[in-house]
Amino acid sequence: MSLLSRIFGQKKTPVKTLFIDENDPEEKVTIKMVDEDEADNDDFRNISDVYSYLRQDWQQRGFEDAIKNPELSNLALMKNVIVDDFNLRIQELRLKYEMELRELEHRIDFNRKNLLDQIAEDLEVKKKKHNMSIDELQQIKASISEEGSIFRNSLKKYEAGFIQKIRENEKER
Repeated sequence: MSLLSRIFGQKKTPVKTLFIDENDPEEKVTIKMVDEDEADNDDFRNISDVYSYLRQDWQQRGFEDAIKNPELSNLALMKNVIVDDFNLRIQELRLKYEMELRELEHRIDFNRKNLLDQIAEDLEVKKKKHNMSIDELQQIKASISEEGSIFRNSLKKYEAGFIQKIRENEKER
C-alpha cells in the first residue's frame, strides 16, 4: 500500500489474493488468503526487501527501459524516478517500523503491569531488532548520494544497460 493511500484512506473493499504454498511439509498444497496489503510487492515489508531491491539486475532493467523509450534524454529522468522511488520506499518502511515500535512499547508496558515478564522480554527483543532496522535504514538513506554505495552502483549498472541498448539501436540504423 502506498503512502498516499495510507494518508487518504484505504480502498473500501478489501481484496484477497490466493497463494499456494507447496513447501508445506504437513500437506501437499496449502491455500492461504492474503490481504492486498500483504500481497503488494511494491512496498518494502522489512529491511531484507531493501537489499533484495538493490540486488535486482539493474543493467537488465536499464536495457528494458531503453527498449520502451529509447531516448538518451530519458536516462536522467529515469534515474531521478528510481532515486525518488527508493527514497519514498525507505521513508515508508521507516514510518512502518516507528509505528510498530510505538505499538511494541505499549504492549511491553501492558505486559509488565500484568506481571507477564517473559512476554515483555520477548517484545523487548523485537523492539531492539526494530531499532536496529531503523538505524540501518538511516545508514542506507544517508549513503544514497555517496559515490561507491550499493545504491549508486545500482544506478551505474542501470545507466550502463540503458546506454548499451541505445548504442545497439544506433548500430542498427
